[in-house]
Order: sequence, then C-alpha cells, then structure tokens
Amino acid sequence: MDNQVTIDFTGLCVFVTNAPHHKLKVILARDPKGKMMHRPIVTFDVASLSHFQGRAPMQVVQLPSGAQIASWDVQDRILRLKDWSCAYPSWVKVCRGGDRLPPMPPDPSAEMDARWVPSLKAVSDSGKVLPVYLQDNPKPSKRGSSLAARFDIGAGYLFANAEVNRRQPMDCWEFDGGGKVHRQYLADSMRLELKSHSSEPLVIEAYRFGCPSVPAETLELLPANGRIELAVSNLPDALPGSEAHAAHTAGAGDEMPHFGIYYTLLDNPKRRPIPRRAAQAYAVAPAPPMGEVMHAVMHGVQPVKCTPGMVP
Repeated sequence: MDNQVTIDFTGLCVFVTNAPHHKLKVILARDPKGKMMHRPIVTFDVASLSHFQGRAPMQVVQLPSGAQIASWDVQDRILRLKDWSCAYPSWVKVCRGGDRLPPMPPDPSAEMDARWVPSLKAVSDSGKVLPVYLQDNPKPSKRGSSLAARFDIGAGYLFANAEVNRRQPMDCWEFDGGGKVHRQYLADSMRLELKSHSSEPLVIEAYRFGCPSVPAETLELLPANGRIELAVSNLPDALPGSEAHAAHTAGAGDEMPHFGIYYTLLDNPKRRPIPRRAAQAYAVAPAPPMGEVMHAVMHGVQPVKCTPGMVP
C-alpha cells in the first residue's frame, strides 16, 4: 500500500518554481517594515510524530475530536525535506494547464491548476527573486529583510488545493499595472503531494539563518493510517474580524495589501499592483447537484486576503 504525504501551504508565501534541477523553494515572506506581522508555522498531527530533535519548543493543542496538533514556529529557518525512499514523483511537477488561463475556473476539474496562484512575473514584469533570498545558507539582514523562513522541496506534485479553496467565495481579482490589467481568480491554498511504498520516516531538517555550522533541528514523521499531513502557514498574527486584523489590512475589504510585500522579494519589478476585487462579474462553474456545496464560506474558514504568489 502506498503511503502519502500532503503539505498544504497558505498565507504569505511565494512558490519559486524556476529553481534549478526541478526543485521548489517556498519563501515565507514578512513585511520588511515590520507593520504587517505574520507568523511562519508548521503544524502536524502528533499521531505521526516519530522523533524530534531541536531547540525550539512546540506547542500541542487537543481538538474536540481528541486529535492532538503540534505547532512549530519556524521563524528565521531554512527547512529542507529530505529524500524519501521510493518516493514518486522523483522531481517537483507543477500541475499547470496548457491553454490560456480564463479569469475564472470554467468547471470544478480546472480548480487544481497551479496558475490560480498568480505569477509575479505576469503582474510585475519581473521573474527573478533577489539572490540573497535563494542562497543555500542565507544570512539576511535583521532589518529590512523580507525572508521569514523558507521550505526547500525536491519532489512532489504541486497544485491548487481545491478542497480548501472552494470554501472561499469565488471572486475575480484585478492587477492594474498602468494600462495593462491582469484578471484572475486567486487560490488561497496550495498542496504538495508525494507518495511512497516506503514505511521509513519522512525527515525535515531545519537550519538557522546564517548558522550552517550549527546542527540541524530534525523532525521525523511516520504515516498514520497511510498518511502524513502537514500544514505550512504564514498568516497574520491577528484573528480575521478583529481590530488588529483590520489594522493589518487597512480596512481594505476589496484589496489585498499584503500582496505588496511580494514585490520586495523581486529584482527590479516594473510594476507593483495590489489586487482588487473585480467589479465585473465573470462566469463560474455551473451549479453543483443538489446536496453538494461549493464556494460557500464554511464555519471556521475566514478569508484573510493573504493569497500566495508564484515565480515566475
């Protein structure tokens, strides 16, 4: 039986898919001005925990179902997913369609297209991340850095997580780049999926920025009922709807001000458009059969207007 790993990403993160040798670097960004505070966290089910060796304490909470969830603050760390024995695919495969991207998914089968995460190259005319943020052992300055953490991954399928995204309202967003307007639906969550016949632990190593000689923190996870599930989030440290969250977003219900932080990662972006909700209505998928719910805001799911981005 195959064992499966899923890693879900949400919040202020950039998927650098033009890394060499089919690798993926996920940059968890932060506001270099320190105004829009975000917190890079890895969460997982304690049932999968095999071993942890590190200095950072983890917080464990128990849900009403009885499941225990651990939270690992990975601020100022490079995480590396080590090769998993017998895993496939053996490289990072980004699930992109070949046709021109419409403003909205034409049907539910198109919702997994990774292009629903906007290309920073398309909206800013810059497809290059500043080298300091992609180094093997980066040492960004403590002041003015846009790098909160990074997750390096060498294999897996990367796609838009329709299971989560369809719980959000389906809106089209516009990037106005001075006469050149880019319009599209924006996915709030991405998923990387990896499978293996192996029963060996999945290993994640974490290194402090600028400290290559310090031993890595090591997290080892084993499949529970054939699955290992991780969530990597970089969300605002304020609850949606709170006064603190309103201050983060400047009360802009129809804008995504956090998106502007992505441009500080890029080398000489020509444009820095902030996405705005499109005034024009666009066609969406036909209504689902009776009993199914799609694109409805579910209890516990709140739009935080902190969508991921992609390079190129």
